[in-house]
Amino acid sequence: MTIQAGDIHDMTVTRTSDMLMCIIENLYQLRSSIPHNSIV
Repeated sequence: MTIQAGDIHDMTVTRTSDMLMCIIENLYQLRSSIPHNSIV
């Protein structure tokens, strides 16, 4: 099985977007767990 540059690029984009989604979800959970009064 040969790996082509396009495949590596797609894999990188997919992993990056997955990481971004995880980070965004974590941020939303953090915001919802913090009382809004403490946000300045």
